[in-house]
Amino acid sequence: MPNGLFDGVEFLNRNLSTKKTPMFVKNKMKRILWNRLLGIHMFVSGDLNFREMANDMLPSRFHKQSIGEKKLEKLRMYVSEVFKKNGIYDTGKIKLFSNEFFPAQEFSTFESWFHTFIMIFQSITVDQYHAKEFLKKDSIVIDAGANIGVFSVFAADACPEGKIFVFEPSKKTYDILSQNIAEYKNIEAINIALGNNEGTGRLILAESSGSNTLEDSDMYGDPDNAKKEEIRITTIDNFVKEHGLTRVDFIKMDTEGYEKKILEGTEETIKKFSPVLSLSAYHHAEDKKVIPEYILSLKKNYKCKLSRNTEDNLLFWV
Repeated sequence: MPNGLFDGVEFLNRNLSTKKTPMFVKNKMKRILWNRLLGIHMFVSGDLNFREMANDMLPSRFHKQSIGEKKLEKLRMYVSEVFKKNGIYDTGKIKLFSNEFFPAQEFSTFESWFHTFIMIFQSITVDQYHAKEFLKKDSIVIDAGANIGVFSVFAADACPEGKIFVFEPSKKTYDILSQNIAEYKNIEAINIALGNNEGTGRLILAESSGSNTLEDSDMYGDPDNAKKEEIRITTIDNFVKEHGLTRVDFIKMDTEGYEKKILEGTEETIKKFSPVLSLSAYHHAEDKKVIPEYILSLKKNYKCKLSRNTEDNLLFWV
């Protein structure tokens, strides 16, 4: 392991984007193929029996969950060895866009780094939010659900003359986010949740910070026993007015089932500025139908696309 920090994207591309870790392969068809090859390799090594290997060759909708869990555990063991070999566990931080970047704080050191590299892969390597396609050097961006700031710093690097407003309601996650954006003068972080009304709410704290969600998101059937955090909520429309923004160019949302409610608090901004909207569409089964209908009711000239490079993502642009 070299002294000092090393680039996180470069590390991912060099060490994790291999047949042994198909989840980090950029090309979707190769990910599917290499995932099948992993099943064959595990059969040869005795980690899967013939019936399990045969089931793994079927279309994904027929896969047994237990086989997927076996394969994921094998992948996690391999990734952990890569982390150890390269000294990731010893660094405490890496480098993104020439600045220090701290990992998510999960229930183990491995999970913290594993979750962080998944975010780097999805947001930067695969560009699941289509930032490279639409961001310009002076874009005004709103990042709803910033987490520890992977997309935030990606957008800040792409928009050196622009401004990136990032929202993260969890205090613990916000503290890490604040460290990760400290060197970026064009990022402003806000420790508030976004929704369809001004007020307060409760954030359900999941085992993984990427799964934190507001209590009324309908993501949990019975959250009474979960840890919760009292938070403030505002709307994008109110924020735009209070900050006197004369345009908003790009809005990214990944808010664990709260996307529709946030959009309801963004009506005026959408009608006035027609920003590109890039948002997660896999938290609720009906989102792929309901959200496009809602957006087109506000602005009929929006174009819409559902992309599945990694997670399902809805993209709207004029």
